[in-house]
Amino acid sequence: MVIQSDGKIVVAGWTNVDEDDDSETNFAVLRLNTNGSLDNSFNSNGKLQVDFGTYDSYAHALAIQDDGKIVVAGTYDYSDGDSKMVVARLNPNGALDNTFSGDGKYQHTTSETTIDNAWDVLIDANDRIVVGGERSNSNGSGYIKPLMIRLGTTGALDPGFSGDGELSFSTSQDHGGGLRELKLQCDGKIMASGYAVDADDDEDMLLARITSSGSLDDTYSGDGMATLGFGVGNDVARSLTVRGSDQFITVAGTAIVDGGASAFGVGRFRAESGIVPPAPTISFDADECELSASGSGTFSWQNELSPFVWSPYATGNPVSATAVDDYRVRVTATNGCVSPWSSVFELEEPCVPEVGIEEVEGAVYDITAYPNPLSGAVTVKFSLQGATDMRIELHDMLGRNVAILLPTMHMAAGEQTRTLAVPSDLASGNYLLVIGGEAGRATLHIVK
Repeated sequence: MVIQSDGKIVVAGWTNVDEDDDSETNFAVLRLNTNGSLDNSFNSNGKLQVDFGTYDSYAHALAIQDDGKIVVAGTYDYSDGDSKMVVARLNPNGALDNTFSGDGKYQHTTSETTIDNAWDVLIDANDRIVVGGERSNSNGSGYIKPLMIRLGTTGALDPGFSGDGELSFSTSQDHGGGLRELKLQCDGKIMASGYAVDADDDEDMLLARITSSGSLDDTYSGDGMATLGFGVGNDVARSLTVRGSDQFITVAGTAIVDGGASAFGVGRFRAESGIVPPAPTISFDADECELSASGSGTFSWQNELSPFVWSPYATGNPVSATAVDDYRVRVTATNGCVSPWSSVFELEEPCVPEVGIEEVEGAVYDITAYPNPLSGAVTVKFSLQGATDMRIELHDMLGRNVAILLPTMHMAAGEQTRTLAVPSDLASGNYLLVIGGEAGRATLHIVK
């Protein structure tokens, strides 16, 4: 079962082809409205069968793509004693997606007759479909092995995954095993839970990590695999979750403890340090009115415009901050993992950068203005190197003229003081006070 972004519920399993015929089963997919009724916008009646052939097929897993398409994976028993992984992709309206494998259905065939089962499916960051399960030889030779395939967006095997789109491997205990659930780490690597058979023919919980290129990741536990046993029986990790804050992994499933009793089994595995970047720390430059964050990567800032409502503020590092508000930041590292949010930085009073740039050195200098923030009038003091014509304007932060406070007039050299009316309809915000003329100009940041 999965829940769509609009709250509708999609469920998959299997069903007899019709009520009076139990000789064949097909994939069964339902979609329910949020009130639990069948969604008639899905295949006209809320229900769909997917038929892979004249034998039985069983849907075991579901995933929803970002575009709303529904991916269903499972097993097709295509002959007596043999089976294969199969995948169907549906459009959001419940119709088979003919852009996927030509008819909306993919069957994973091999040169040998095998018993393959698909138990889980996920969609990676590049919209590729990853299916996990197990394989055994139909003639009974060899061990069961974990099996994983990756399909591109058109429903063909992706050669960028293990060279041909398929990965089958021996477990660390080298006596067989299989996969039950798949999850993505934030860096794109695939975590898979399942079981591994040991030399005593007992099963232990298995956790394997697969690189995005389709190989066991030997940076994890030496060979890409870790096991967990609870006793002398068969332990299977049927589910796992990857914690976002630190990528610690929890597995859960069945454990057989001493004495043969069946119990819930839960284990947690540490992730190596450095996968998730640490939360940044914020520093503030009061002279420049800039917030800076520690760390490296892509920085995303937010401000709290109202209590409990955080909004996007800026990207980059450092960023300008002049208004009273609360600010926080997080960083996305080059591996794609996102840090926790920083502690909140509180700017408790408006910040005004130090006196602006004299664009012609010495022409206009010693500029000050008060009150700042502005009220009904502003007193401006500055000095001129020589007698010249000057005017005083207000510009917005994009450099556009929003008000002329003093029209052009001839001024003597030396110190000048002007008290000027501020337009009553001037919106609150950040502005530049510009004193300029042919001899040059200077700017000062002020707040309304």
